[in-house]
Amino acid sequence: MIKVSKSPFEIKKMATSHFELLENTFNISKIVEDITNDNRLAPYERKFFSELKLNLKKIIVSPPEELAKIQKKIEPLYQAYISKKSNGLKGNHKKTAIKKANNKIFTVFDYKSFISKSDALYAYNFTENLDISVCVYCNRQYTFTLRELDGKCRPTLDHFFDKGRHPYFALSFYNLIPSCYTCNSSLKNQTKFTFNHYLHPFSESMFEVLDFSLDISNIDFVDGGVKDFEIFLKPSMTCVNQNLISKAEANAKVFKLKELYNRHKDHAAEIIQKSYYYDRDRIDELYDFKTATGTRLFESRMEVVEFALGNYISEKKLGKRTLAKFTRDIAFDLGLEKVL
Repeated sequence: MIKVSKSPFEIKKMATSHFELLENTFNISKIVEDITNDNRLAPYERKFFSELKLNLKKIIVSPPEELAKIQKKIEPLYQAYISKKSNGLKGNHKKTAIKKANNKIFTVFDYKSFISKSDALYAYNFTENLDISVCVYCNRQYTFTLRELDGKCRPTLDHFFDKGRHPYFALSFYNLIPSCYTCNSSLKNQTKFTFNHYLHPFSESMFEVLDFSLDISNIDFVDGGVKDFEIFLKPSMTCVNQNLISKAEANAKVFKLKELYNRHKDHAAEIIQKSYYYDRDRIDELYDFKTATGTRLFESRMEVVEFALGNYISEKKLGKRTLAKFTRDIAFDLGLEKVL
């Protein structure tokens, strides 16, 4: 998993702009105000929506760790609200009552309108401003935002805290994670994520926690081709925080990273071959290469290694190309960091 690469200042500024949009365009404060002013509200219902009103801005702009604290505060009131609304009902009648209760919350946190209103303008602005090129969960698929007259695409928005269980977080800035369809819908789906048990892309990264590696004892060559090796994930030697390791392993399990990356053995095989070919002398030769005007083609040895591998290995660039972390980890596992 790759951490969202924007600086904390930039992200905080975007979160504030997101709240202003919801205020001015979606009128969330007015909607929750109207609900709490309804004389027909039962006491438990008024208590829940009053808490939403009191914490409205915090719900929208708070970073993940603060959002987790808000969740602990609001969840008991939400459960009481849902329980009262479905009390004594069973089966489909209970499901219908819960859906109706949640729909009232969604009038405030109207995610459906956010992703569809004005031809999905606001959802596209959201992902375009974050400028995330690859899925932060798997780093395997591109997630470009593209808007053209004859076609458009954008990443899906995963709710880190499932909006079905936490409808009051349906529009929270830090709860909207740009990701690929496979990770969002096919793998994570409605898995119950919590900040204490899973890495959050706005706060943490798997980069310094787990590394891809090879069972190098099984690496062999046949007629120039590589055969018989396995790809796995191991705790990084630089990480001593067992909590982070446990969270990263939980993410890896949900998103089937070990299983899916073992489908990229062809890419790993190329890295193995390049690690044999690009020794220090060849890296030096490329680094010293100059154009006809006498200028260096490469600004650093890092650029040379990235050229040789055909992918980024700089930490700051891992979110720009698919398989970048995988490439870096395998290359370093094979000793290519020694030539930097």
